[in-house]
Amino acid sequence: MNPEQVSWCREALLEKNLSWKQVRPMILDHFDTPYRKFLLMVEVGSMCQGTYESNREYSNRFQKMRREAGMEDSTLLAVTYFASLKASVKSVAQLAISSHFGSRLPSSINQIIDLVLASGEDSAFAVKTPHKRVRPMNDDERTPRNAGNTSKAPFGTNKVLTNKYKTPLANKGNAYPVTMAQTASVPT
Repeated sequence: MNPEQVSWCREALLEKNLSWKQVRPMILDHFDTPYRKFLLMVEVGSMCQGTYESNREYSNRFQKMRREAGMEDSTLLAVTYFASLKASVKSVAQLAISSHFGSRLPSSINQIIDLVLASGEDSAFAVKTPHKRVRPMNDDERTPRNAGNTSKAPFGTNKVLTNKYKTPLANKGNAYPVTMAQTASVPT
Protein backbone atom coordinates (compact mmCIF):
# COMPACT_ATOMS: atom_id res chain seq x y z
CA MET A 1 0.00 0.00 0.00
CA ASN A 2 1.17 3.50 -0.68
CA PRO A 3 1.41 6.13 2.10
CA GLU A 4 -1.97 7.64 1.20
CA GLN A 5 -3.69 4.25 1.49
CA VAL A 6 -1.96 3.51 4.79
CA SER A 7 -3.08 6.88 6.11
CA TRP A 8 -6.70 6.20 5.06
CA CYS A 9 -6.64 2.79 6.80
CA ARG A 10 -5.35 4.34 10.01
CA GLU A 11 -7.94 7.11 10.01
CA ALA A 12 -10.96 5.13 8.86
CA LEU A 13 -10.41 1.67 10.30
CA LEU A 14 -7.82 1.28 13.03
CA GLU A 15 -8.71 1.77 16.67
CA LYS A 16 -12.42 2.06 15.88
CA ASN A 17 -13.34 -1.41 17.14
CA LEU A 18 -15.24 -2.36 13.95
CA SER A 19 -16.28 -5.86 12.94
CA TRP A 20 -15.26 -7.39 9.61
CA LYS A 21 -18.87 -7.02 8.41
CA GLN A 22 -18.58 -3.26 8.94
CA VAL A 23 -15.03 -2.94 7.58
CA ARG A 24 -15.38 -5.00 4.38
CA PRO A 25 -17.83 -2.65 2.56
CA MET A 26 -15.73 0.34 3.57
CA ILE A 27 -12.59 -1.22 2.09
CA LEU A 28 -14.36 -2.29 -1.10
CA ASP A 29 -15.90 1.16 -1.57
CA HIS A 30 -12.54 2.84 -1.09
CA PHE A 31 -10.30 0.51 -3.11
CA ASP A 32 -12.63 -1.13 -5.61
CA THR A 33 -12.53 0.08 -9.21
CA PRO A 34 -15.54 0.69 -11.44
CA TYR A 35 -14.07 -1.71 -14.00
CA ARG A 36 -14.04 -4.58 -11.47
CA LYS A 37 -17.68 -3.86 -10.64
CA PHE A 38 -18.45 -3.83 -14.37
CA LEU A 39 -16.86 -7.28 -14.78
CA LEU A 40 -18.82 -8.61 -11.81
CA MET A 41 -22.04 -7.24 -13.34
CA VAL A 42 -21.22 -9.02 -16.60
CA GLU A 43 -20.66 -12.21 -14.62
CA VAL A 44 -24.07 -11.81 -12.94
CA GLY A 45 -25.67 -11.32 -16.35
CA SER A 46 -24.10 -14.49 -17.72
CA MET A 47 -24.75 -16.78 -14.74
CA CYS A 48 -26.68 -20.03 -15.24
CA GLN A 49 -28.02 -22.55 -12.78
CA GLY A 50 -25.99 -25.76 -12.73
CA THR A 51 -27.57 -29.04 -13.81
CA TYR A 52 -27.56 -30.53 -10.31
CA GLU A 53 -27.60 -27.24 -8.37
CA SER A 54 -30.64 -26.84 -6.14
CA ASN A 55 -32.84 -23.77 -6.43
CA ARG A 56 -31.79 -22.58 -2.98
CA GLU A 57 -28.06 -23.02 -3.66
CA TYR A 58 -28.31 -21.17 -6.96
CA SER A 59 -30.43 -18.37 -5.48
CA ASN A 60 -27.85 -17.86 -2.73
CA ARG A 61 -24.99 -17.85 -5.24
CA PHE A 62 -26.82 -15.38 -7.51
CA GLN A 63 -27.64 -13.03 -4.61
CA LYS A 64 -24.07 -13.13 -3.31
CA MET A 65 -22.63 -12.30 -6.73
CA ARG A 66 -25.07 -9.47 -7.43
CA ARG A 67 -24.35 -7.91 -4.02
CA GLU A 68 -20.62 -8.14 -4.68
CA ALA A 69 -21.21 -6.43 -8.03
CA GLY A 70 -23.16 -3.68 -6.28
CA MET A 71 -26.30 -4.25 -8.37
CA GLU A 72 -29.45 -2.72 -6.92
CA ASP A 73 -32.59 -4.82 -6.56
CA SER A 74 -34.94 -4.14 -9.49
CA THR A 75 -37.34 -5.63 -12.01
CA LEU A 76 -34.47 -6.08 -14.47
CA LEU A 77 -32.48 -8.04 -11.90
CA ALA A 78 -35.53 -10.25 -11.22
CA VAL A 79 -35.86 -10.92 -14.96
CA THR A 80 -32.12 -11.68 -15.23
CA TYR A 81 -32.38 -14.17 -12.36
CA PHE A 82 -35.42 -15.89 -13.87
CA ALA A 83 -33.77 -16.12 -17.30
CA SER A 84 -30.71 -17.77 -15.73
CA LEU A 85 -32.65 -20.68 -14.21
CA LYS A 86 -32.51 -24.12 -15.80
CA ALA A 87 -35.44 -24.89 -18.13
CA SER A 88 -37.12 -27.40 -15.82
CA VAL A 89 -37.22 -24.89 -12.96
CA LYS A 90 -38.52 -22.11 -15.22
CA SER A 91 -41.37 -24.23 -16.53
CA VAL A 92 -42.52 -25.14 -13.01
CA ALA A 93 -42.10 -21.61 -11.61
CA GLN A 94 -43.95 -19.92 -14.49
CA LEU A 95 -47.32 -21.07 -13.19
CA ALA A 96 -46.70 -19.60 -9.74
CA ILE A 97 -45.25 -16.38 -11.17
CA SER A 98 -48.09 -15.86 -13.65
CA SER A 99 -50.74 -16.39 -10.98
CA HIS A 100 -48.96 -14.06 -8.55
CA PHE A 101 -47.99 -11.29 -10.99
CA GLY A 102 -50.90 -11.47 -13.41
CA SER A 103 -51.33 -7.72 -13.95
CA ARG A 104 -48.06 -6.23 -12.68
CA LEU A 105 -44.32 -6.76 -12.90
CA PRO A 106 -42.21 -7.96 -9.99
CA SER A 107 -40.34 -5.09 -8.36
CA SER A 108 -37.76 -7.19 -6.51
CA ILE A 109 -35.63 -10.24 -7.13
CA ASN A 110 -36.71 -11.53 -3.72
CA GLN A 111 -40.31 -11.83 -4.95
CA ILE A 112 -39.20 -14.12 -7.78
CA ILE A 113 -36.79 -16.11 -5.59
CA ASP A 114 -39.55 -16.73 -3.04
CA LEU A 115 -41.88 -18.04 -5.76
CA VAL A 116 -39.16 -20.19 -7.34
CA LEU A 117 -38.31 -21.71 -3.97
CA ALA A 118 -42.00 -22.23 -3.14
CA SER A 119 -42.60 -23.97 -6.47
CA GLY A 120 -39.25 -25.78 -6.39
CA GLU A 121 -38.16 -29.38 -6.05
CA ASP A 122 -40.39 -30.22 -3.08
CA SER A 123 -43.54 -28.32 -4.03
CA ALA A 124 -46.87 -29.50 -5.37
CA PHE A 125 -46.04 -27.76 -8.68
CA ALA A 126 -42.93 -29.85 -9.30
CA VAL A 127 -43.03 -32.91 -11.50
CA LYS A 128 -42.47 -35.93 -9.27
CA THR A 129 -39.80 -38.03 -10.92
CA PRO A 130 -37.23 -39.97 -8.94
CA HIS A 131 -33.71 -38.71 -9.37
CA LYS A 132 -31.75 -41.10 -11.52
CA ARG A 133 -28.01 -40.78 -11.82
CA VAL A 134 -26.95 -40.94 -15.42
CA ARG A 135 -23.66 -40.53 -17.12
CA PRO A 136 -23.46 -36.97 -18.50
CA MET A 137 -23.68 -36.63 -22.25
CA ASN A 138 -21.98 -34.14 -24.52
CA ASP A 139 -24.16 -31.24 -25.62
CA ASP A 140 -24.20 -32.44 -29.22
CA GLU A 141 -25.05 -36.06 -28.40
CA ARG A 142 -28.69 -37.06 -28.48
CA THR A 143 -28.22 -40.65 -27.33
CA PRO A 144 -26.24 -41.97 -24.39
CA ARG A 145 -22.73 -43.23 -25.02
CA ASN A 146 -22.52 -46.80 -26.30
CA ALA A 147 -26.31 -47.14 -26.58
CA GLY A 148 -27.01 -50.68 -27.68
CA ASN A 149 -23.31 -51.57 -27.73
CA THR A 150 -22.35 -54.27 -25.25
CA SER A 151 -18.66 -54.13 -26.16
CA LYS A 152 -16.14 -53.06 -23.55
CA ALA A 153 -14.22 -51.20 -26.27
CA PRO A 154 -14.11 -47.41 -26.02
CA PHE A 155 -16.75 -45.30 -27.79
CA GLY A 156 -16.10 -45.02 -31.55
CA THR A 157 -14.01 -48.20 -31.88
CA ASN A 158 -16.69 -50.50 -33.23
CA LYS A 159 -15.05 -51.06 -36.67
CA VAL A 160 -14.90 -54.67 -37.77
CA LEU A 161 -11.37 -56.01 -37.75
CA THR A 162 -11.38 -59.04 -40.03
CA ASN A 163 -7.92 -59.66 -41.44
CA LYS A 164 -4.89 -61.16 -39.73
CA TYR A 165 -3.24 -57.74 -39.25
CA LYS A 166 -6.21 -56.48 -37.17
CA THR A 167 -6.82 -53.48 -39.41
CA PRO A 168 -10.17 -52.43 -40.88
CA LEU A 169 -10.83 -54.27 -44.15
CA ALA A 170 -11.09 -51.42 -46.64
CA ASN A 171 -11.09 -53.18 -50.04
CA LYS A 172 -13.32 -56.23 -49.89
CA GLY A 173 -12.11 -58.87 -52.33
CA ASN A 174 -8.59 -57.46 -52.65
CA ALA A 175 -5.95 -59.10 -50.55
CA TYR A 176 -3.54 -56.22 -51.16
CA PRO A 177 -4.21 -52.50 -51.46
CA VAL A 178 -4.26 -50.99 -54.95
CA THR A 179 -1.15 -48.91 -55.73
CA MET A 180 -0.91 -45.72 -57.77
CA ALA A 181 1.03 -47.59 -60.52
CA GLN A 182 -1.82 -50.08 -60.91
CA THR A 183 -4.46 -47.34 -61.22
CA ALA A 184 -2.39 -45.45 -63.84
CA SER A 185 -2.26 -48.51 -66.13
CA VAL A 186 -6.05 -49.03 -66.13
CA PRO A 187 -7.60 -47.76 -69.43
CA THR A 188 -10.45 -45.28 -69.01
